[in-house]
Amino acid sequence: MKPEIEKSDLWKYVEEHCQKLGISQRELCRKTGISRSTLFKLLHGDTKKANLSTLITLAHAIKTHPIQLFRCCLSEIEFPKYANQGAIEKNDSVGFIEDVTYPDYSPIAINSKFTKIWKVQNTGDKEWLGRRFSCIDKPPQMNLDLPEGIAPPSMTIGLTPTERVVSIEDTFAGGYVDIAVEFTAPPYPCTVYSYWKMVDAEGNFVFPRSQGVYCLVSVVAA
Repeated sequence: MKPEIEKSDLWKYVEEHCQKLGISQRELCRKTGISRSTLFKLLHGDTKKANLSTLITLAHAIKTHPIQLFRCCLSEIEFPKYANQGAIEKNDSVGFIEDVTYPDYSPIAINSKFTKIWKVQNTGDKEWLGRRFSCIDKPPQMNLDLPEGIAPPSMTIGLTPTERVVSIEDTFAGGYVDIAVEFTAPPYPCTVYSYWKMVDAEGNFVFPRSQGVYCLVSVVAA
């Protein structure tokens, strides 16, 4: 009788996510382009196979953030546990996973309403409670040199969110959350974006020195 192979932290993590997604290791190899032998060695603790591009590809396939896989591979090596150095608290961290709807430069009809959804992951050890996403777009500065008596044109610059602050569901450490914001597109063709960052229950930026998320679309004539 063969002795049972002890599973590495990475193996357990990848296996758990594959089960949630309903994909086999064979399908995982097909989706990632990673050979079965390379995946086998990687999951069995061969850190020489754990190059950056492989882990990023693997993380994307199982819908997690690469930092989670880095931690599994380097759990026995002295390594900064939290990649997000811009957090207020050192055990707090966030990772962008994907644009669930309307990836960059998606076409949007003028004047139309649409809902942008981002998926992010709590990659730290601190549960998110009472968090919100806040729009930090600055009002446009229009310096128009117009003749006296001529009114400036009436127009809306950029995307207009229905709400400038949206609530985030309480998210446990390691968990995922979808954040949805409804926008109205400008009344003319253009390329526009809206920028958002996470704040706590008191309205303080949680990751003040880290990049937020944005919605970037191409507004087209209907």
